[in-house]
Amino acid sequence: MKKTFIACLILGAFFLSISSSHAAFCGVTDVTANGSDAFSCSNQSGNDDSFATKINDTFNTDLGGGQLDWGIAAKIDMDDSKNNLNLLATPGKTGTWTYTGNDPLSSPFVIVLKASNSFAAYLFKDLADLVNGAEGTFEISFLNGGQKVPKLSHMTIYSTNTSAVPLPAALWLFGPALLGFMGLRKKNQS
Repeated sequence: MKKTFIACLILGAFFLSISSSHAAFCGVTDVTANGSDAFSCSNQSGNDDSFATKINDTFNTDLGGGQLDWGIAAKIDMDDSKNNLNLLATPGKTGTWTYTGNDPLSSPFVIVLKASNSFAAYLFKDLADLVNGAEGTFEISFLNGGQKVPKLSHMTIYSTNTSAVPLPAALWLFGPALLGFMGLRKKNQS
């Protein structure tokens, strides 16, 4: 029994060392916005193209379990300037970034650093709005497949959409109620 326990401990330590050597790490101090660290962070493998649909799941506890509608508010692609939107960033493994959009971004928002075959997402909440000229810093702390810290491929800021209910949808909701009240009024008058 004792030998089995020791063998399990050794095997567990072995698998832990393998997984930690290939793991990607992030820390809340890796990215700052308006002089503040991120609230939390998460590493993912692959590309962040469809990450907007996964933000609620990734930061479920941190967002209070709510379902928010996320979209790309700013992005810079270090290799393709045609894809840049409302964001400037210095190239490399560490640097600074600047928001250049005209519309303020209210928190919560998520900043994603994509490099090599992984990305890290950083949640910011309870911060002052990001306005044109807002700045921050970044440091890539995760490793690529070759166990080196990669350079920034692109940075994306995801924000919640706070648009009002469109007029046609409002009419569909309130139109029948309005007709019902008009009918009651007419009935009471006769």
